[in-house]
Amino acid sequence: LQFLYFIAIQLYIMMQKGLLLLAGVAAVSGTWHHDKHCGREKVMLNATIYADNWFEFYFNGKLVKTDPVGFAPHQGVTFDFEAPKSGRRTFVIHAKDFSDDVTGMEYDDKCVGDGGLKAKFSDGTISNSQWKCHTYFYGPLNTNGVPGCIPDFDESYHFTPPKCKVGNKQYPECRSVLTDMPKGWEHKYCPSCTYWQPATEFTDKQVGFGIGPKPGDGHPWGTPDFLDPQTVDWGDAKFIWRPNLNYDNRIICRFSYVA
Repeated sequence: LQFLYFIAIQLYIMMQKGLLLLAGVAAVSGTWHHDKHCGREKVMLNATIYADNWFEFYFNGKLVKTDPVGFAPHQGVTFDFEAPKSGRRTFVIHAKDFSDDVTGMEYDDKCVGDGGLKAKFSDGTISNSQWKCHTYFYGPLNTNGVPGCIPDFDESYHFTPPKCKVGNKQYPECRSVLTDMPKGWEHKYCPSCTYWQPATEFTDKQVGFGIGPKPGDGHPWGTPDFLDPQTVDWGDAKFIWRPNLNYDNRIICRFSYVA
């Protein structure tokens, strides 16, 4: 009888351990199932972006929107996209100020152009100095802001397209520096991008909204791809770029946080 009692006790203990193990597996499985579905939950975000002259927008490594206008007019673009309800959100904007690939000049090598970028998102993300940016195309080459390839350089003239683009002077001897875009620049995670410098903020007066809408120019103004940027409520969003609006011609800017 004592032997049978001992066996019964051992079986009871084993059964209890088995129940605890099953309960543990169920709990872990339930948590994983919950986390899995939480990670898959999506929300819709709205974006409004303005770039002089052009942009591409990536979110969490995927191309979401491309500016439909390569040069002018300079318009605001608004669109919706999916984002995870919780987890990492990485915003990346690739922006270009129009310029020749060799000279870094615009308007047939007559003018030095300037860039500008402003963005806001419905989750509260806005363009400001918390973004980090990188220049991969710079020019024309200069010393202390004076391009040696422009012997008669006049800031008030060569930085003002309404004047210089109609002039007869051209500077095809100017040169610029075009480097490879950093590996993984558009990805959700980019370890090397953490070493980029904070974006430089500029005022609306310093940048301006470029060539805006004109009646009868053939563009469907007021539609999502053609907003008059001066009528957009930008809230606290700032104009950002790399330090030099005139010579930093093509840039990439990133901002990331955990929702």
